[in-house]
Amino acid sequence: MQQRVVYRVEELDELAVGVPIKRPVRDKTGKLMLRAGYVISDESELRLVRELMGGIIDEDNEILSVFAPVKIPPKDNPFDLFKLIQRRVKELLRGGIDSALDFHKSTIAICEMIQELCYEDEDIALGLAFIDKYAQYTIKHPIQAAIVCEVIAKAMNAGQDDRKMTLAAALTMNISALDLHETLQSQSEPLSKAQRLAILDHPMADCRMLRRLGVTDEAWLTSVIQHHEAIDGSGYPQGLSGQSISTSTQLISLSDIIPVIQAAHAGQ
Repeated sequence: MQQRVVYRVEELDELAVGVPIKRPVRDKTGKLMLRAGYVISDESELRLVRELMGGIIDEDNEILSVFAPVKIPPKDNPFDLFKLIQRRVKELLRGGIDSALDFHKSTIAICEMIQELCYEDEDIALGLAFIDKYAQYTIKHPIQAAIVCEVIAKAMNAGQDDRKMTLAAALTMNISALDLHETLQSQSEPLSKAQRLAILDHPMADCRMLRRLGVTDEAWLTSVIQHHEAIDGSGYPQGLSGQSISTSTQLISLSDIIPVIQAAHAGQ
């Protein structure tokens, strides 16, 4: 039997159009729907929020139908959640990729944690991602990219499941070239011919590896293959241009270079 969080009538009385809500609103399973501070825009939305908070509410705020309260485990604070995300990404990418039992499920679980972190506070999520100076580049960078993708895609009103696939691609866009990318972070000399060829090939190699790991979602795989393509056709490996490059891929490409721009400004 589904259970529902039940709120006191006085808490329902405090709700009003144009006034920030004082506590998070959860659905009947305890899933967070609205965070504290959300501003209700009109009367129809007000009624919907009341229904979410306390069952079926009549015009006098009398609770006509309620369910037993559901116990919701305490949420990690953003700092603990971010540390957990780091551990899970390290396990996913550096902990024996070829032996992963359920790579797809593990990746999606991380994406959901990143969405939760951003839902609770986007500014804290971005701050934690870009202030961190100690994590390995190949762990830190995909988390940064995924958080940027989530914040921007949500602002563009992309659906939650579509965003999840974008995040999955952002997390795994360099999966076949982790050691190479780590090496390049401390390499001062020009790229060798072998390194250059590996860089040009890695989007396709990423896709091949993801398929071996059981990934079949075409949106995820396409974004990984295309994440170095450019609108003007100057990218690689396929030299695509314009509308041939998906919106989610363009977003991943942007998130991929933001840390580079940040590092350049930091060095000025």
